[in-house]
Amino acid sequence: MIALDTNVLLRLLLEEDAAQAAKARRELEKFDDSDGEVFINDIVLAETLWTLRAAYDCEKPDLLLTLHSLLNTATFSFENRTVLQAAVTMYESSAADFSDCLIAAKNSAAGYEYTRSFDRAMRGLTGVKLL
Repeated sequence: MIALDTNVLLRLLLEEDAAQAAKARRELEKFDDSDGEVFINDIVLAETLWTLRAAYDCEKPDLLLTLHSLLNTATFSFENRTVLQAAVTMYESSAADFSDCLIAAKNSAAGYEYTRSFDRAMRGLTGVKLL
């Protein structure tokens, strides 16, 4: 089992640097027949989505497509697939950034009554109360 850093995941998704993308693909090919052998942690996901939005002007539908694609790839495993899916669902139906949705979903799953925030975009997220 291996884990990916943000820069490797971005090379796979963007294929900007052909040589690095090819190296990343070759590494992942070792795990093609293995379920859950390539770990992507929540920070890597949040950084990836932020980079795609901020540096590459990706729109929300493209970011959601990326998230769904990663979630539907059997080779990848995550910190908590159920929490991640809850965050994606929140992201689909809100104005909040993905990282904010992930914060709300993780805090809720950890049993906290609610998350306090000043971020108005988080209004309406399950388990969030504006301060």
